[in-house]
Amino acid sequence: RYLKLLPPLSFSFLFLVILYSSMEWFILAVLGVVFWGLSNVVDKYFLSTKKIDPYALAFVMGISSILIIVPILLFFEFSFEMPWMILGILVSAPRLITLIYYSKSVNSGDVSRALPIMKTSPIFVAVLAAIFLAERLSLINYAGIVLVVIGGLVMSIKNVRNFSWHAPVKYAILTAIVYSITLLIRKFILGNFDFISLFFWVSVGQFLFSFLLFSKKTTRTNTLKFFNLRKKYLLTYLVSQIIAKIGSLFNIMALSLGSASLIATVGAIQPLFVLLFATLISIFAPHIIKEDLAKENFLLKLMGILLIIFGTLFII
Repeated sequence: RYLKLLPPLSFSFLFLVILYSSMEWFILAVLGVVFWGLSNVVDKYFLSTKKIDPYALAFVMGISSILIIVPILLFFEFSFEMPWMILGILVSAPRLITLIYYSKSVNSGDVSRALPIMKTSPIFVAVLAAIFLAERLSLINYAGIVLVVIGGLVMSIKNVRNFSWHAPVKYAILTAIVYSITLLIRKFILGNFDFISLFFWVSVGQFLFSFLLFSKKTTRTNTLKFFNLRKKYLLTYLVSQIIAKIGSLFNIMALSLGSASLIATVGAIQPLFVLLFATLISIFAPHIIKEDLAKENFLLKLMGILLIIFGTLFII
């Protein structure tokens, strides 16, 4: 009966926050999180069930940027203005690092626990944005950031008795730091560059830098294994990457309109939707993904969800 609470609670939260908010940046940021959440669950399937190597999967994620590059080349106008074009390409390099650390961390256990530990980035972003971008938020905004981060961490507790963290901390913290720095650089670029142009050049950079991973023999071997999967699996992953890219576009659009600290905080509610999607799959198709749905752990996740909800209301 506890499981029946989760889908309506999560969807009600999504509907209410969008309805309640008149802020365009917030709606775009939430949409980005939902799209990323869907893609994350597919990543988990390929990492844990299909045993795809994290480096090979990061390479495939990178080259899939061609799915964005070609349509923008054909149908949109974008800027070649220096130095923002070069910065847009270069800022995508750290993204490959976060993809690898993300893959390693998610592959270590159930997906809704691996992700929240990496979502401590709003703390780093808030501090760095105050120093380098002179962002100043209200006290209630900062309180909301803290609540969201705590909610994510509560969702990461493996069990109450020994209070152990499920995902490798070193991967999670490095991912949070790299993501925070990347987000701030993107915000700086958007002060001088339109979001379509940044989205295009970031995609170009991800495509180009992914070939650095391909220089490793093991990555090449494991990538070939990936492409030897049945066509239905390749198509599924292709669709998930299109979904992820759309999520990235929403995120960049939101970043062009709102505070970097608050955008990062909305990003930290992603585990809520990953948990929702993973739970639904665990209930209706447990052979695909098996989420930990024990009563004790489910109650911890529910507590984390409530903290995230209250924290989100404080930032809008």
